[in-house]
Amino acid sequence: MLYGDYVRSLANQFDSQIAAIEAVYNFDLGDEFEVAFCKVLRNFLPLRYGICRGFCVAADGETAGDDIIIYDQQRFPTLRLGLDASYTLKQKIPIEAIFAYIEAKNTLTEESIAKAMSQVKVVKKLIARRNAIVSNPQGVAAGDQPIHQLVNNLFLTMIVGRKSHAARLNGQDSETVGSFLKKAVLDNNPGNFLAELIVAGSDDLLLPIVQTDAGAECIIFEADAHGRLFGYQPQQRKGLAFGIALAHLFAALDRIELGPMPWLRMVNEAITGSTILHPTV
Repeated sequence: MLYGDYVRSLANQFDSQIAAIEAVYNFDLGDEFEVAFCKVLRNFLPLRYGICRGFCVAADGETAGDDIIIYDQQRFPTLRLGLDASYTLKQKIPIEAIFAYIEAKNTLTEESIAKAMSQVKVVKKLIARRNAIVSNPQGVAAGDQPIHQLVNNLFLTMIVGRKSHAARLNGQDSETVGSFLKKAVLDNNPGNFLAELIVAGSDDLLLPIVQTDAGAECIIFEADAHGRLFGYQPQQRKGLAFGIALAHLFAALDRIELGPMPWLRMVNEAITGSTILHPTV
């Protein structure tokens, strides 16, 4: 297994940390698992990545979402003002600074999945308004002229449940849990703007896939489908689900490139009340 079965090590560490928090808080209240998930994520992610509970906000003030946000606090340090280490306070994070949005639920039911997918759709539509960025993935062309191209300003969305309704009722049967998750997702939320990954406890996932000539292929982002048939494939991997989810998140963070924040527009607006500063003689 790669790197000494690193994904299993991630899963084991995640499960043990959640269990330690659960010994103090039984997760009966809705916010408790969200807070616990934030605390555990903080232990896994480099300090470049800020973690908070709150809302995605566009430049015009429109907001979306109400859950866990991973954002760039290294390039946008002012976003850390007022950050609460206990994760009880909710923040407003500009869409230009967002890497990922996560809906965290203690128990996934058909109703909670439908609500989470609805939240994800609204978040995706809002964040999709940010500008594409100029990238140079191919290096320098002949004649030392750089190759630039516009690329999608990608971000990741996930739905994570500590357990699922199907698992609680019927035991950890892969077909039962997988069918329940897929039906709950697709029956209530057909079309685009779907979450990239759904996790239901430590054993079960819905992975994003596309159909290829060689068969089903796992992808990172819904946008990676590039017109191919996009769907979900239920998987049961005993004790590995949270490790796979973390690895999927790390893969996404490796791919995501954020554009600039509109600092100059904010300066002009603060001076004149407009985003355009008119010259004076």
